Amino acid sequence: MSYTASATIERIKAKGYVSTATALSDAELLDWVDDSMRSYIVPFLKTVRDEWFVSGSEDVTPDSDARIPMPNSVASTIRLITWNNNGNPVPLVRIEPENAFMYQNQNASNQPYGYMLKAYEIQILPTNIGSISVTIDFMERPATMVLEEDAGLITNISSLDVTLESVPLAWQSTAPDTVDIVSSDSPFSAVLEDVGVSGIAGNVITLHGVSLADVENGFWVTDPGTNPFPNVPIEFHPLLQRSVITEIYAGTGDKRLDASMKLQTKLETDLRKTMAPRTQGSPRPIVNRNAVGMAGAGRRW
Repeated sequence: MSYTASATIERIKAKGYVSTATALSDAELLDWVDDSMRSYIVPFLKTVRDEWFVSGSEDVTPDSDARIPMPNSVASTIRLITWNNNGNPVPLVRIEPENAFMYQNQNASNQPYGYMLKAYEIQILPTNIGSISVTIDFMERPATMVLEEDAGLITNISSLDVTLESVPLAWQSTAPDTVDIVSSDSPFSAVLEDVGVSGIAGNVITLHGVSLADVENGFWVTDPGTNPFPNVPIEFHPLLQRSVITEIYAGTGDKRLDASMKLQTKLETDLRKTMAPRTQGSPRPIVNRNAVGMAGAGRRW
C-alpha cells in the first residue's frame, strides 16, 4: 500500500466522494491536508504520545548575550537542554521569568544555572556566562507535504552520487544548495537534513560532507523541510484523511457532515486506546503520574 501524498489525496477523494473534493487540484487538496496535519493531527497526537515528535536535536553556541533562537519546534516545545561540560552533558533546569533575576550575573563558577523561554528565544542564565555549548532536544514540526513530482525517488547510491528516478522540475534549472533525505518507512522522518549539494548531472545528484550509510534505495531526496508523505505514523493516516473530508463537508454544507464527524470521533477513540504507550503484554497504558491533574508519585492507578 502506498502512503505518499498522491495516495493520500486519492483516498480523500474516494472516501469523501464529493464533487468539491474532485474539483480541487491536487496541490489545493494537499494544502488542506497540511493544514489539518498542523492544526488537528499534531495536537491530537501530542495527547496520545508526544515522544513521536521529539526527534529534533541541535548543538548550538549561544550568542554574546547567552541567547539562542528557538528551533523549528511545535509551539516552542523544548523537552531538554543540556550543557556540554567538557563532554559531560549536564541538564539545565527551566527558570520562570519572574525568578530570572535570582540567576543574573552569577558566573563565579563559570557554569550556566538554567534557561528561560522568552518570546521566540531561549535565554541561558546567567546572561554573562561566556562561550558555552548546549544541546537542545525539542518537539520538531512535521515537514511540509509535497507531491512526489517535487521530490526525487532514490534508485541507486554510489559513494556520494545519488541517482533519482526523476529530477524535480525546479532543480533542473537551479540545483538546490541543500536537501533532506526522507525515509519511505513509517513515520516517514528525515534521516538526513540540510545535506550539501555539489551539483546535478542528468538524474544524478552529488552530495558532500555527509555519510550515506543509513540511506537506502526507495528513500526520497527533498527540499529542506518537505516530505512526500504525511510525516506521522501510518495509524494516523485514516484520521488525517477523515478530518479533511469533514472540513470539506463543513465548508459545503454537505448533509453527511454529522456522520463524518461521528466517524472521526470513533477513529480518535480507537487511536487513544491502541496507540497510548504501554508495557509489552500489559493491557493498561503507561500513565505519567506526575502530569497535570494527577496526584503525584503516590497516586494509584
